[in-house]
Amino acid sequence: MELPLYFTLGKSFIDNLSNFYSQYLVLLKDNEVDDSTIEIVEELTEKLKKTVNNYLNGKVGSAYSEISDVIKLIKTSLPIKIINNGIFYRMRAEGGLLDSKDFYHLPFNKVHLSKSERFSIEGYPCLYLGYSKRVCELEISSGSLAEFKIKEPLNNIIDLTFGQGDGKEDISEIQLVTVFPLIASCYIVPFYSTIHGKECRPDKSFFREEYIIPQLLTQYLREEDLANGIIYYSVKDPNLDTHGKGENDLRNLVLFTNRANAIDNIYDNVLMDKFQIKL
Repeated sequence: MELPLYFTLGKSFIDNLSNFYSQYLVLLKDNEVDDSTIEIVEELTEKLKKTVNNYLNGKVGSAYSEISDVIKLIKTSLPIKIINNGIFYRMRAEGGLLDSKDFYHLPFNKVHLSKSERFSIEGYPCLYLGYSKRVCELEISSGSLAEFKIKEPLNNIIDLTFGQGDGKEDISEIQLVTVFPLIASCYIVPFYSTIHGKECRPDKSFFREEYIIPQLLTQYLREEDLANGIIYYSVKDPNLDTHGKGENDLRNLVLFTNRANAIDNIYDNVLMDKFQIKL
């Protein structure tokens, strides 16, 4: 039950997901978790399977409906916090002379260049930041690095690490047990991604099934105005230390953008003004 989850190559995504959920339920029963919690987890996992199955059958609206029901089941257990201070990092693969705007989110007038990311869909740019320089290097490999120092509080941030990265627990153990299937479903890595410690995907690979649940989560949070971003662990290190500190802090922060804040139809100026950027 450690994160990230590695799914077997050659086996259907739904089968992998079902196998994980079944193992998790057996674990709960073996540890004599109360029946009411197990019932919630059973309902939650069934809805998560239906979410993915509907999506893969072209029923995206039905998939969104299922994920909405999932989040409503456990919404009160999702820690929503304010980040008042701190320093984050962002890496750009491009070399040469760069200025601060080169480290902003993808401009709205260049969404044709946007691609699918774990918590953002094509056509909707988000700002991805790392809690350490090392996590940026794991995600990007190499490039130019910029430091993002918070000037204004970042409000309504969902923490999918549940405070573990801060050295504390934001929710009770039974709450964590209840929501873990949803959280773990956001940390799935196909087995072929870890060959020789490198990401190694088939040459022709355009769609990532492992992004279905986290991307639908983002869509729900945006649709309901429930959060402005998500803290989550990088899946690039198979030996993830969920309590890592300093350069072993492998958390990322994705911040949602809003076109209404883009006077020039290029950047979310309200979001970017929350940071002092140092190259």
